[in-house]
Amino acid sequence: MASSCSNLTCTILTTFIVLVINLNVQCSLGCYTAIFGFGDSLTDTGNLVLLSPPDEPPHMGLPPYGETFFHRPTGRSSDGRLVIDFMAEYFGLPLAPPYIGVIEEEISGAINFIEGVNYAVVGAPALDIEFYEERGIHNPITNFSLRYQLEWFNDMLPSLCKKSSNYCNEFVKRSLVVLGPFGGNDYTHSFLSGAGIDEVNTFVPLVVNAIASATKELLKIGVGTIVVPGILPSGCTSAYLTNYGSSNKEDYDPETGCLIWVNQLVEYHNQLLQMQLNQIRDLNPHATVIFADFYNAAMPLFRSPQTYGFSKGGLRACCGGGGAYNYNSSAQCGEAGSTGCDDPSLYVNWDGYHLTEAANRWISKGLLEGPYTIPHMNTLSIFGFGDSITDNGNLVLLSPPDKPPHMGLPPYGETFFHRPTGRSSDGRLIIDFIAEYFGLPLAPPYIRVVEEEKSGAINYTEGVNYAVVGASALDISFYEKRGMHIPFTNFSLRYQLGWFNDMLPSLCKKSSSKVNDLADGEIDADYCNEFVKRSLVVLGPFGGNDYTNSLNSGAGIDEVNTFVPLVVNAIASATKELLKIGVGTIVVPGILPSGCISAYLTDYGSSNKEDYDPETGCLIWVSLLVEYHNQLLQMQLNQIRELHPHATVIFADFYNAAMPLFRSPQTYGFSRGGLRACCGGGGAYNFNSSAECGLAGSTSCDDPSVYVNWDGYHLTEAANRWISKGFLEGPYTIPQINTLCASSFVSY
Repeated sequence: MASSCSNLTCTILTTFIVLVINLNVQCSLGCYTAIFGFGDSLTDTGNLVLLSPPDEPPHMGLPPYGETFFHRPTGRSSDGRLVIDFMAEYFGLPLAPPYIGVIEEEISGAINFIEGVNYAVVGAPALDIEFYEERGIHNPITNFSLRYQLEWFNDMLPSLCKKSSNYCNEFVKRSLVVLGPFGGNDYTHSFLSGAGIDEVNTFVPLVVNAIASATKELLKIGVGTIVVPGILPSGCTSAYLTNYGSSNKEDYDPETGCLIWVNQLVEYHNQLLQMQLNQIRDLNPHATVIFADFYNAAMPLFRSPQTYGFSKGGLRACCGGGGAYNYNSSAQCGEAGSTGCDDPSLYVNWDGYHLTEAANRWISKGLLEGPYTIPHMNTLSIFGFGDSITDNGNLVLLSPPDKPPHMGLPPYGETFFHRPTGRSSDGRLIIDFIAEYFGLPLAPPYIRVVEEEKSGAINYTEGVNYAVVGASALDISFYEKRGMHIPFTNFSLRYQLGWFNDMLPSLCKKSSSKVNDLADGEIDADYCNEFVKRSLVVLGPFGGNDYTNSLNSGAGIDEVNTFVPLVVNAIASATKELLKIGVGTIVVPGILPSGCISAYLTDYGSSNKEDYDPETGCLIWVSLLVEYHNQLLQMQLNQIRELHPHATVIFADFYNAAMPLFRSPQTYGFSRGGLRACCGGGGAYNFNSSAECGLAGSTSCDDPSVYVNWDGYHLTEAANRWISKGFLEGPYTIPQINTLCASSFVSY
């Protein structure tokens, strides 16, 4: 696809990068440490302009380019932002600077490039220029093909790693590479040089192989996520419609007015590219290689432009030198003889080869929120396992409606839900804040999913919560053999994993884009693997009930200490089982500081001051038990990480995330302190096992937000919020959880 730049003839076709939103959604996370772009004019943010003589800039270096967002030309081939810019904003990263600018300013330190560099150059082909010159095909714009751009990246990598202050392999692993699109210039300049469609079709496998080879090279370096875009529908661009106009109506798609034969070439390219990427994924199952279907993300804008606000249609350029499609290769946008439109947002096409910012926004939205990436970029789901710290309704749903457990009664849920939901708090739990942080709906309880699945009244493809109040890590039979009683539930960790495994085929089927084509009992195996890989599992906390019920049944601390390795082994085994299934990210929480909760302080109160931490008032011996559990758990998880280096296994240090609230509650707004429960049956700590919160004889405070402790065993929503913030954004996960991708965050 070509355009001329003063004495040059510039080309332009495609370039990409994922994820964007026209929503005012922010991402405060470090989903990726950096973003790196490769490609042609659809990704170039200034390299060709910087490579050109200052007194002879290419036409995309002249007004009205950049007028919509930057209010000046930047070298981008649009009136504003490109897809790669939207993605950078989405991930909270700065717009990646052009490589040539980085080179020029690196010595002075005037530019920060540790969060990304853009190597794309207008006119860049996938194959080297020499390939085409040998065949009499001319590309007047640039010699900086895909191979050259990769060399720039490799040459700069040592400096990038050094400036990141992180280990190079970790920096690269957490970087997002957008590799393309490539191919548009390969085909466009071939046509402009006189090659026929049959000859150009023979180039397609070579072009795709070059892209596939570059993908493999980046994976070999250690890049963790690569987005490889297909080509946009070139047959719908003003330049192609002008240069290859036909009097034969059959050459045009009657629905869109696009040139059929050009789009068939593009579809052939995209199909071969997908086939190559499928093979690469099979050989690199632990990396994320995403095909971005630019073609189908863009086609709705050409089929029904008015639906998307493009009242001036999809085929006529906003800025150009006149003619039926407002494109003239002798008077391209920015050059003498061209004119710009008053409002680019009403046009799909910007200058004949490139799209407006408004169109780039819609395409990006389709990639992020729609079905136009393989695998989907928005398939993150959340699954919860655990006890009352995580249960959001299962025990209540398992109980007779006329005999709900006390967490199914008011004032539970009063702060956020304004009704009891089965959560053991006045509002949201930590898993709820995690879901919101990642832009996911609150995962429904498993029992409700089972009840409503047949009616289709519930959507659970974005998560399910299997946790049950009272659940233990070890099966109840272990404790019954030792004369210990667990009063709440028999749904231990093993049972919850069984629920998950039983539901997995249904989860995979419902989340697959092929759901309508699948027979009963059939699943889309490939998609199921990807669905599980992109799911986040919160495995716990577990252990609290194992120890609490043992102590309440009369076991001594020495005996309970012997249970800790067994409990931790059960959690570790469950972690390994989930990894074997293919889960990509597992968060395994430690236990909260049980020695600071009202129930323990009431039930195990002591007249010996030395039993209490003088700084917090918490019971030391209980805290030591919890610390022992958490230490063993971390050791087990460290071993699991070594055996599964490509999975993400995160220890969530609930204990240390919560301790500041008990050490200095007033600092965090808890004016009523950390130890006394908001809701309970009276006493020094407002806990009475005979009059628990929600039962007769209990009373509730006026404002739970000024209490850390909610009901004697559980925390208030306000405390859960602080703990969530501590490990989602602070130092209380190993490794830090903010290496994961999210689409929104909770404003604390």
